[in-house]
Amino acid sequence: MTIAEPATAAETTVRWRMGASVAPRRVPVAPAPRRCYIPARGGARAPARDVDERPTRPVTAYEFMLILDPEVDEARQEEVVHRVRDIILGGGGTWDAIDPWGRRKLQFPIRKREEGDYWVLRFTSDAATLDEAQRVLSITDEVLRHKAVHQARPARKAEAAAGS
Repeated sequence: MTIAEPATAAETTVRWRMGASVAPRRVPVAPAPRRCYIPARGGARAPARDVDERPTRPVTAYEFMLILDPEVDEARQEEVVHRVRDIILGGGGTWDAIDPWGRRKLQFPIRKREEGDYWVLRFTSDAATLDEAQRVLSITDEVLRHKAVHQARPARKAEAAAGS
């Protein structure tokens, strides 16, 4: 059995080989559904919901590590950090801390730089705002590397000791 190119958008030509003859046959193709049906238990059909109605992700605490180009002056580095802060605050997040670590030697050269200025940013936001901040940092020339991770939660023993 071989499949040829679609004749139209709604049908596909399927050719069957039976001995020496080839007989074309048209098979209708169903259009893509516009609504998403979520199956319910017991075979009953759940109410339909639009595909665009996706559940929102919760607000999470993040820690951002930035490695900035050491050849850029400090005022420009602070401008990059404040641009990230403005994106986070504009997206409805909260800002916790800015922690400049200073200049450190890199493990390997990045863009022919042996050193980099490290900054740690702590904030709380949703995933969409974090994605926008990462997009802006990826196209900013002063940023050598950036990494966002979930902020570490305190240990349960420490929470229990503090609560007692």
